[in-house]
Amino acid sequence: MRHTQHSGFYKGQTVFLDAMKDAIINLLKSRYIPAFLLFIIMLTIYPLSTYCFIIVKTIQMEGNYKMGYPSYQQCNYSPIFDDDEMGIKIGFINRKTQIEFSKDDQWLLFGAYQVGKKIIAEFGREIDPNILVLVTHKETRAIYSGRIIKDDLPEKPVINGGESNLISLKSYFNIDIKKQCRISEQPGKYWVVVLLGTLSSPVLEFEVK
Repeated sequence: MRHTQHSGFYKGQTVFLDAMKDAIINLLKSRYIPAFLLFIIMLTIYPLSTYCFIIVKTIQMEGNYKMGYPSYQQCNYSPIFDDDEMGIKIGFINRKTQIEFSKDDQWLLFGAYQVGKKIIAEFGREIDPNILVLVTHKETRAIYSGRIIKDDLPEKPVINGGESNLISLKSYFNIDIKKQCRISEQPGKYWVVVLLGTLSSPVLEFEVK
């Protein structure tokens, strides 16, 4: 993912800023520099270092959740499964089970599934097109739906067994609910659930203001 690919860049930025600060501190200690020049240097370097720090933190945040959606890789907010645990799990940012969005927000949902032989036999290896995202507006009872359609399928990790004896299968999905299910930006409370055959994720609630 983007935040792992650029981790070396962040470290390099931090080392550069630390080295620059040390050099300025040593310069400030020099007795050959007039006091007014020291003052000018201090006014310049500290706002600059703060600005650089903000830029680095912004890039790090983009790697965490400001990715392109839909996305189908594991991220910081992906649900966690034990090796022998099967089913579908979903959550919002920071794995919250309830959240509030504004109408202009991306309504982000992070999900994963881990399924066994029975589901694999029923749907085959390419399970994703059979996953249904179902959203209901609590007040109006309007129902919206969408499917997990992947243009570029990532390799799915096999928990046990080989290609010819597939025992379990796991994959991730990170979606903008509003875009994926073509929901009008109507305020109110909503339920969201993800279904695969007889499997169901927990029902989560979110509110749009």
